[in-house]
Amino acid sequence: MPTYNIVSCADSSGVEITKIYQWDKDRKLFIDSVETSPLPTICFRRPCMDGVDYNDVTYVTPEVDGGILVVSIPNVLLEREEYLKGDVIVTDDGNEEIIGTILIQIVPRIRPADSEYVETN
Repeated sequence: MPTYNIVSCADSSGVEITKIYQWDKDRKLFIDSVETSPLPTICFRRPCMDGVDYNDVTYVTPEVDGGILVVSIPNVLLEREEYLKGDVIVTDDGNEEIIGTILIQIVPRIRPADSEYVETN
């Protein structure tokens, strides 16, 4: 079984995030434990419906605000209940290296009646 260097994430108030609710929108993760140079890319992966492979992949380039990485989670990744896995990848001289992993539980809930899905990148 692989071992992960788990990256701690916080909300905008600095409170650690370990779970996010299904159908939340426009969620951001704030990470201060990762170097911002070179700027990493976050590779979010969701398990297939069989729960075995992670082939649903979305790449996100974070912003930097005062030395803190700000990662916007695409809304589409919050539609299904599961764990959201994000590899923190740096590229140096063409070589990619995973320097950490974000693991966040998506807690199931019923889709709110007034919820209108809005795609984000």
